Amino acid sequence: MKFSIMITVLVFTLISPVIKAQNSISLNDLYEKISVDYPSAKKQEIEAKIATLNEQIAGANLYPELIISGRVSYQSEVTEFQAGAISPPAISKDQYNISLGLNQVLFDGGRTRSLSELAKISGEISQANLEVEIWNVRRQLDEVYFNTILLQKQLETTNVLLKDLNEQLELVRSRVKNGVLLPGNEYVMQAEILKLKQRKIQINEAIKAGYQVINYITGIEISEQTTLELPEEEGLVNLEIEEIQRPELMMFDAQKKMLGVQDKINSAQKLPQISAFANTAYGRPGYNVFDDDLHVYWMIGLKANWSFKSFRNSDKKSSIVELEQQNVSASEDAFSRQVQSSLAKVRGQISAIEEQIVLDNQVVELRRKVAEEKKNELQQGVITSTEYITELNALSKSQLNLNLHQIQLLQAKNEYKSIKGLSWK
Repeated sequence: MKFSIMITVLVFTLISPVIKAQNSISLNDLYEKISVDYPSAKKQEIEAKIATLNEQIAGANLYPELIISGRVSYQSEVTEFQAGAISPPAISKDQYNISLGLNQVLFDGGRTRSLSELAKISGEISQANLEVEIWNVRRQLDEVYFNTILLQKQLETTNVLLKDLNEQLELVRSRVKNGVLLPGNEYVMQAEILKLKQRKIQINEAIKAGYQVINYITGIEISEQTTLELPEEEGLVNLEIEEIQRPELMMFDAQKKMLGVQDKINSAQKLPQISAFANTAYGRPGYNVFDDDLHVYWMIGLKANWSFKSFRNSDKKSSIVELEQQNVSASEDAFSRQVQSSLAKVRGQISAIEEQIVLDNQVVELRRKVAEEKKNELQQGVITSTEYITELNALSKSQLNLNLHQIQLLQAKNEYKSIKGLSWK
């Protein structure tokens, strides 16, 4: 019997963390889900494969190129020679040829290597753009997540208020029956309870909608019974010393790298391209037009291509690249200023909220004392239920303000992390 009890306790101990995990979820859990299952995240895998294939295609120019070709023709006339009494062999009007050619680039000024690098960097830019998309989705999630938590806090306060009013309603009814209070006091409390129930319905619907939005964004299914965990509070000083790690910075770096590679390609266009070739064929006629028999013939050699047009345009293209680099630097500077401006704004919000929380605690304590005093006066018949409800609502409002500011503080610090990109990594 004792052994069975021990087994039961052990099993419950093992599964209890799982049960807890199923009944609560953190913002980081949802971040992780977005990073894996959001459509933009899935597109990252596709873009990575595309970049790899483009890189392989660009680098293929370094490998030998094998060309097979064939031709069959019949022509109306052929070249004829007449040299006195000697007549060369007649050339057939039907001609046949099948050939195998091999080309190998020996020197291209680094053009192929740069094109392969360019394909790789283009993939990095695509990845960075997708990460920016995911970052924006996470910002949307932040807003819904904290707003839903705030609604849950409002619901808790409303439930406490309802419980208190229902308890006082019973006391008021008793005193109305005993003739101590007028029936109007009971009606006032009943009306206030109905108003709170209406408010509770609105809050519940808003919470339900919040969970649905979270489900749509993350692709998971959680119900209102799943607790949304509040992030751990971090000191602002610790957040300020961290460097900005936004995905946009990755995109700017990749764009600069791409322009650098394009400049290398422009420089390579000033140089000739040298390659070796080999051709072998079977047919007629061959290189000897007087040999009218089907036979094998071949050729090997070197060839060079040098485009003077590309040579002339290379410097102009380099000037364009330089201007584009300045454009990217200007965009990066504008982005940096925007981030710093947003951080300064959130720092001010954090400082103001922290001061408000200190005052909120004092207000709640004072309102609680007043409400308790009014509760005793109501029970003694000194005041009406309307006066008591007024003070109870004031206490409820002060508690809501405290909860609001506490959640807003966490939300502001999370926003600060998000703006700097700290929650991204």
